[in-house]
Amino acid sequence: MKRLHQENEATVLTQEEKFGLIEAVERFPALWDDRSRDYKDLNARNDAWRSIVTDMEIDYGRRFSRHILQNTFKNLKDSFARKQREHRSALARTSGAQAGTLEQVTRWPYYDALKFLTTSTDPG
Repeated sequence: MKRLHQENEATVLTQEEKFGLIEAVERFPALWDDRSRDYKDLNARNDAWRSIVTDMEIDYGRRFSRHILQNTFKNLKDSFARKQREHRSALARTSGAQAGTLEQVTRWPYYDALKFLTTSTDPG
């Protein structure tokens, strides 16, 4: 049974909220760093997401569902992995024609904010 969204609950995050989510997740390596001793600890991961939901609600003054935040971060993480592959591919064949591809990849607004994910060995 699907849970109905509560009134005033965010279903789509603004760009500012996405940056806030990225910063919040970065504080919890258990959620993204497969080398973290808590990476496979379900309790630690659940605690981290509860904390992130609370922080986001305080910071942005509206309700967020854990599900929406998790999905949004997964989408950002997957997009970052794709952008990194594009970047590596463009670097391997860099010429004047591909220079624009490099710029497009690194111009994605979340690219720099998500660079902390490169310390993980999990490809996404």
